[in-house]
Amino acid sequence: MDHRVGRDTVAMTALLDASTTKARSCTIPVLVATFLITFMAASIELVAPLIISSNEIGVANIKSASAGQSVARELATKIQRVEGSLALQSIGRLIGTINENVLDMVKIINEFVDQSDPTALLIAFANEIKFTGNSLGMFYGSMSNTFIYIMGSGPDSIWMVTPPKFQDSSCKLCTKYRQNYTAKDFEWSEKLNCSVAFGDWNADTFTWSNFRFQNITYFPTQRPWFKQAIKQQGPGNATIQYVGPYLYAPGGNSRISSAGMTAAYPFFDKEGLPQGVYGYDISFESIHGELQAYLQTPNSFVYVMTPDGLLVGASTNESIVNSKGSLIYANESTTFSTSKTAQHIWRMLPDNKKDFTVLDGGTFQHEEWFFQLRALPYSPYFVVVNGAPSTDYTGDIDQLIAKIQQSQNRNTNVIIGTTISVFALTMSVGCLLTYYQVTVPLKKMTAILQEVANFDFTAYKEMELKTGSLIVEVAGMEFVFFRMIGKFAAAIRKVRRRRNGKDMTFRNQKFRLPVLLVVFLQTLCVTLVVLIIPLVIIFTTMASANELSVSTGQQMTNALAIIIQSAEGTLALKSLGATMLAIRQKALHMVKAISAYGDRNSMDSLLYIFASEAKYTNYSLNMYYGSENDTYTYLKGNGKNAIWITIPAGYNDPSCAICAASIQNYSQTDNEWVQVRNCSSAYGDWDQDTWEWSNFYFANFTYHPTRRPWYRESISQDPRNATVQFSSPYLFQGQKNVVAGITVDYPFFDVDGSPSGVYASDVSFDDLHNICNANLQTSNSFMYVMTSSGQLVGSSGNDSVVGLNGNLIYANESTNPITHLTAAAIWNSLESLQENDFATLDNEVWDVGGVTFQLRALPFAPFYVIVNGAPKADYAQPILDEAAEAESMMEQELKIIVAVSAAGFLVISLINGVLIYYGLSRPMARVTAIMVAATDMDFNGKVYENRKRDRGFITDLVALEDAFERMLVEFASSVRETQSICLSTDPSKPNVFIYRNFQRE
Repeated sequence: MDHRVGRDTVAMTALLDASTTKARSCTIPVLVATFLITFMAASIELVAPLIISSNEIGVANIKSASAGQSVARELATKIQRVEGSLALQSIGRLIGTINENVLDMVKIINEFVDQSDPTALLIAFANEIKFTGNSLGMFYGSMSNTFIYIMGSGPDSIWMVTPPKFQDSSCKLCTKYRQNYTAKDFEWSEKLNCSVAFGDWNADTFTWSNFRFQNITYFPTQRPWFKQAIKQQGPGNATIQYVGPYLYAPGGNSRISSAGMTAAYPFFDKEGLPQGVYGYDISFESIHGELQAYLQTPNSFVYVMTPDGLLVGASTNESIVNSKGSLIYANESTTFSTSKTAQHIWRMLPDNKKDFTVLDGGTFQHEEWFFQLRALPYSPYFVVVNGAPSTDYTGDIDQLIAKIQQSQNRNTNVIIGTTISVFALTMSVGCLLTYYQVTVPLKKMTAILQEVANFDFTAYKEMELKTGSLIVEVAGMEFVFFRMIGKFAAAIRKVRRRRNGKDMTFRNQKFRLPVLLVVFLQTLCVTLVVLIIPLVIIFTTMASANELSVSTGQQMTNALAIIIQSAEGTLALKSLGATMLAIRQKALHMVKAISAYGDRNSMDSLLYIFASEAKYTNYSLNMYYGSENDTYTYLKGNGKNAIWITIPAGYNDPSCAICAASIQNYSQTDNEWVQVRNCSSAYGDWDQDTWEWSNFYFANFTYHPTRRPWYRESISQDPRNATVQFSSPYLFQGQKNVVAGITVDYPFFDVDGSPSGVYASDVSFDDLHNICNANLQTSNSFMYVMTSSGQLVGSSGNDSVVGLNGNLIYANESTNPITHLTAAAIWNSLESLQENDFATLDNEVWDVGGVTFQLRALPFAPFYVIVNGAPKADYAQPILDEAAEAESMMEQELKIIVAVSAAGFLVISLINGVLIYYGLSRPMARVTAIMVAATDMDFNGKVYENRKRDRGFITDLVALEDAFERMLVEFASSVRETQSICLSTDPSKPNVFIYRNFQRE
């Protein structure tokens, strides 16, 4: 047998075996594969960055919001601290004024009044009202149960109580107050063993009248204020005692019981036995107005209670008396803010030990309330509680958090919607590309193969002049396929003797891409589009949220900063005002003492008046009096050089003992200087215990009080309207050196209106530094005080108030940078208003050079102006730090997302490449190779050896393979039937079967 026939048999067997090839159990369409690949790429590339970035948005928002909330809470604490300080200072100032008034009356009663005479006591109380305007109730109860009370002026201002048979011929009031009693009134007073009457007081005429019997009993020795005061052991231990609170009838024009307490002071005789008690009533009614004025936010509150919790007063104007007529405890209050916070404080101490002063300085947070507790460090040890709901401070931040959360939810929806839209668009483009460039060509070739298997070349003919696919592998397969079909068609025509036809012309695309490159580019496009758009939205959202957080936080801190600065300024203003009022009150007390109990023409009398003040009230400032005849009496405290006496040369007053004592140690030279200067100035010592002066020595300088500014300014007042006034700032001689300050003074005039002399006291500016420093709330806060014309008075920065030329400077001339900067802005504002009084800028706020500050003016003499503020960074720096951290975090996260996305892209591209290679490229290459062999009529069995292993899982391609193999089987069967196959003699095509007819041609 011919060996070529043997090889033909092998080839034919291989072709026939094609019909028995087992297909894969599972295949997928190329469009589904494309969808899954694209979906996987989009999901991985989107989800990972979204998880990272969404988490970071939450973290950034939380950090920004928490920074704002933290700053708000810190500023809230500062605001509440200042509010508490204001309230505490207000209460302290009230107690301080009461202490001052009580001690002044103690001085008057001890030194100038017979305390056993109710008439003398009444006149002493009336003098207090006349000279100082004191409107609170003053009274004195004796061990013999006599009681004299006065409050203000007018009807029922006097309340007089004596035993029914009390007799004192020296007491004019005692014989007069019962002159209107009826026989029945006397009977009742005998039965009650108490004679009580109300009377009228006329402050202008200094007379009483219209006493009326009151059918009540009142025994002062049985009252709590009396009992507590005389518990003290002897005059050496006597102090002011605060008794109460309780309900009392305040007298005066009122018949309504009022809540309050009493300041009491005991008097003892030389043997240490109690004589009586002076009392001073304090009503709680005025506390509400005081407290309400200090609140800084809409819902803030403050209340005052005793150390054991009895409610004294509240900013809410709530009643401190219950329906049963008893004083209530703070935790029993009907006001929500008071009861809630008080109940929380109550739980912090055991029931049997309620001393709330131990919680002094504590700050608390309970539910929605921020509050703190402050305690007065001296009797009556009142406790101040103040605070506000957290929304007063963090409301903007809370709203911001909700707003950011809504924005995040909204942007999440936008991201999801955008991603779905972009994904759908990308999928559509990818699937369309795959459909028209892979699926359609494969389907057409499959259809042609199926028809060719039936020797029907109609579809093949219809593809003439069609353009091939963009995909390299598909285009290559198409080209080989149509060549192969063309060869087959020609062979079949010859074998079956069909009519001749011309070969088909197939046109390739000029631009083609490998399928792996197409998949890579498609994955890249999906990755970029699906990733970039959400990331742009996300990072824009993060940046917007961060910016919103910062701007809201800054707005909030700026608002709270103004509140803090306002509170700081108010606190300093109140401190300064309290100091000035105390100095003014002291001056009025001295005016009262000099006018009612002293002789202003006697230097001895004046010195004893000053010494009494120092002894009983511990007044630390100097006191002096300059007369029209140029005499000068000065005292400051006790000890060496406490006295300064100045008299003109040749001054002669036989009754003036201190005048003689001041010059008794002069030398001949000293006396000569006195004559030359027409002035004798001497320093001496004062012993407060022995009430003696000593050791006078000549002071070698000239001093004429009538030539001093304080004297001239004071006596320039109208005698009919003379008041306490403050001098302009100036440099004056202290005991050790020259100091800057002012003088508080009051002029005295004779009956004809001519000046008699001036009482004065020096106020140094040195103390203003402490006032300014004590009220600052942040590290770089500042404060300074100036006159209404701009002269620098004091500063928290220890600015020198004296220039290089030795003169007092103006604030805009200060060498302190912050003082100079802010003062320059204030000067510009004043110039624009064309004013020369800085008090007209009261409550103005400035923002200059990163510094916010404001101006507050004292509404009474000396009308000083306080400027305070701080750099804005003091309040907003934590927020700015968080913003910078958020920016850094965004940059870091962007790098992480890019790195993760790049890694994901590479992994996905590798996976996609492997899937496409084994699912599409490799099977297509195998089919194309078989088509090439078949085109050359090469049916060698070796071509099919890897067929089973290389079959793909793409449905469209598997269908093409099946159709192709069926076509080959049909073609092989047809060849066998013709029995006309021979070996080719073409040496370049070994083992190729061709039709004999075709070979012969």
